[in-house]
Amino acid sequence: MGKPLDALLKLSVIVAVLFASVSVGYYYLVYLPQRNAQLDAQRIQERPQADAAQQAFPSGEWNMARAEVQYRKCTDDAERNYDARWASSCKRVAEETIADRANCFYSKEECDSFYKPRDPSPNCALPLMLANDLQFDVEMARDRCRQESKNRDRRKRDPPLDFVKIGASGLRSPLDGCLTVGVIELNGTAIRSVPGGRA
Repeated sequence: MGKPLDALLKLSVIVAVLFASVSVGYYYLVYLPQRNAQLDAQRIQERPQADAAQQAFPSGEWNMARAEVQYRKCTDDAERNYDARWASSCKRVAEETIADRANCFYSKEECDSFYKPRDPSPNCALPLMLANDLQFDVEMARDRCRQESKNRDRRKRDPPLDFVKIGASGLRSPLDGCLTVGVIELNGTAIRSVPGGRA
């Protein structure tokens, strides 16, 4: 009794190790090279646009134009994703309706009334809840694009913090270590610190 179970256990371990090896191999040998090639192709495609925009604007305006291009690319990607998800949802809902109709056990008339054929085309009318979910997702993606754009603008406007004012001791770099006072003033806000602590 024990030998068949041991053999089965050994076989299942071998199969699991082989499956894991194949999965890792696929990821590194197939998926990553395809993804990198796709990203390289996208960069090559965007490079002429970026070069043309850089030549068309002086350096200060170039940063604003680049930020606008990045924002539009982000929102365009959100719209493309929305359109693709809408189209795949149309197809999926139509296929589910066909399958449900085929599995219906009521009379033909009742099944026809319950499971009316759905339009599988990319511009179909979706059930309200599904359409609302897709609309919510695209609005969240647009908000993320706006937030990323604001964050880029904020990083450009606000200079990096190079020095903090430490009590009456003058200016010190925030990276130079020990504090000898108990309060740090940072952008007009008092921050309590432990004497002898690090900035």
